[in-house]
Amino acid sequence: MYLLGIDPGLATTGFAIVRTEASRKPHIEQYGIIKTPAGLSLGERLVMIRADLVELLEKYTPEHVGIEEVFFGKNVTTAMHVSHARGVIVEECARRGMPIAEFNPMQVKLRITGDGRADKKQVQSILGIEFGLQFASKHDDAADAIAIALCLMHSLRTSNL
Repeated sequence: MYLLGIDPGLATTGFAIVRTEASRKPHIEQYGIIKTPAGLSLGERLVMIRADLVELLEKYTPEHVGIEEVFFGKNVTTAMHVSHARGVIVEECARRGMPIAEFNPMQVKLRITGDGRADKKQVQSILGIEFGLQFASKHDDAADAIAIALCLMHSLRTSNL
């Protein structure tokens, strides 16, 4: 079964496709980022996000989607832009009948590291051990998406999502 983890953003959306099988260790099929240029209008950027997402959904047809909830920190403008991107992603997955699980950053960190206040380096270290990956700072969004997919996988195994 394929799972899709998404770390939404207007400038950069992280994604990860993880394949799980009962008898095997989870495997990352593909991960990366969807980048949109700052000079484009909001609508043009959302169209780009949807188009790249549709390619992923058609190639892998994930059975479940995990997406990070919007975190409203100090920058409300950034949170609003993330909300626009997240809305396009949620709508496209829902339109296709894909079950969507939402996780806040603390839930993801707790599932991956056992500590809801872990930093990005701790999360990436666990992912590196689990999947044999090394992350550069430019891959933070992709690493977050992998963590969300792994959180989704653990949630599916322990509950009825």
